[in-house]
Amino acid sequence: MKKIQRYRLFWKHEDDLVLKNKLREYYISNVSLQQTKVDIILPTFNRSDILTNAIHSIRNQLHRKWRLYICDDGSTDSTFELSKRFENDSRIKLLKLTHRGVSSARNSGLLQSQSEYVAFLYSDNTWQPEYLSLMISFVKKFSLDSAYCAAKLIGDNEEYWLGDVFSWQACAEKNYIDLNCFMLKMPAEKLFFDETLERYVDWDYILNATKKTRTSYLPSALVNYCNRKSQKRITTIVYQNNESAAYIKSIKEKHLNIMGKTENLDCRITDVNS
Repeated sequence: MKKIQRYRLFWKHEDDLVLKNKLREYYISNVSLQQTKVDIILPTFNRSDILTNAIHSIRNQLHRKWRLYICDDGSTDSTFELSKRFENDSRIKLLKLTHRGVSSARNSGLLQSQSEYVAFLYSDNTWQPEYLSLMISFVKKFSLDSAYCAAKLIGDNEEYWLGDVFSWQACAEKNYIDLNCFMLKMPAEKLFFDETLERYVDWDYILNATKKTRTSYLPSALVNYCNRKSQKRITTIVYQNNESAAYIKSIKEKHLNIMGKTENLDCRITDVNS
């Protein structure tokens, strides 16, 4: 396995099949688990060309007890009209919003959310059919507050994987948890995105959500993440400038000043039978 430490990427990835099969058994044998409700927040802006792929990946989930909030951030193309086609599914709710950015769009969905568990998906990415069932099983079985899986990063001419065991300190130094892979057991006081941030809002949210909580990594690639430079993505259009270093410094200072040096908060699952 070749690991590029700077980005915590793996050119090869092997699922933990023993753990995966245990979670499958746990889900199949647990009726109450199958009835667990989860809300999905999907922000979108002018994505009519690719949005349906994300929505179909949600509708194809083996776990059926979900509600999807499509948060249209003031699209000027046919995104809203396309999304309305899915409203015949009572689990899908479409929010037509004024264009205020991705954090505001997500927060609008979170304000509507009523389920104990919340997951997030970008409009240009998709989930494997077992994403919800395995992630809910993982969180429930091991009494976690949040969890994340691996992402399969699909480039123009290559594929590689993002994922590593959890360490809050390591994540504060360099984010390696993708929000598309992240499931949160929402605390009593809802956790919202910081709308004052112009960059790295996902990183900021994950650091807030995982501070001194039980978080763990499911080593299974359940997310297909679009990493094509040819795709019109915000990270390849807006942020290719020297401002990134200043944003990174700001995020680190914000969180490390609060937490300081911490012990490794890894909640690594070593015994699948526990």
